[in-house]
Amino acid sequence: YIRFWKPSFVWVVFVLFNSLALGLSFLVSPQLLYMHSGVVLLLILYSVLLKRLPLIGNFVISVLAAFSVYVVFLVFEIQDRKLVIFYAGFAALITYIREIVKDMEDVKGDKKSGYATFPVMAGIDQTRTIVLITTAFVLVCYGNLLYQWIGSQFKMPMQLVVWTYHSVCVIIPLIAFMYLSYQSNSKEDYARLSKLAKYVMATGMLSMMFY
Repeated sequence: YIRFWKPSFVWVVFVLFNSLALGLSFLVSPQLLYMHSGVVLLLILYSVLLKRLPLIGNFVISVLAAFSVYVVFLVFEIQDRKLVIFYAGFAALITYIREIVKDMEDVKGDKKSGYATFPVMAGIDQTRTIVLITTAFVLVCYGNLLYQWIGSQFKMPMQLVVWTYHSVCVIIPLIAFMYLSYQSNSKEDYARLSKLAKYVMATGMLSMMFY
């Protein structure tokens, strides 16, 4: 299994699937093709260089996550711009948090490989502080903007349904994420945090179905 997924094979799969994606992008819109080409180039640059640098690689992946949401509006303009910006920002911040947690999880391997990730350069404690501050910022912004939109777009009983979903599936898990981040001190803890961040990303994006 390990031999099967050697780097050369992974690169072949990467090229094949991105070539297919570029072809499909061209069928949808030439504008989308140009955008997707830029994304592919950034991913290659991230793989060979940026992921070894402190926070820069994390930032690039976060921007790409936001772009994957916002590109639908850029090409089709089928949704409210403010709502799309909100979800793009949410995707960016959660991805940024998860990328930093992954660096915390892989800190020993990155140090041996000579990668200058933020946990390697600044240490776990300072990295954990960034994770906690960013998560708190997401919670405050999410709760504030959510309250404004729900108040204007929904009426009871649908308002209660939407509030319950966001509270149970996004806000409470984010609070749990902050608590577990504060308590984490092992590779297993960081792996658990990474999975929880992916869960919050999925449930947050799925909440778009209400709008």
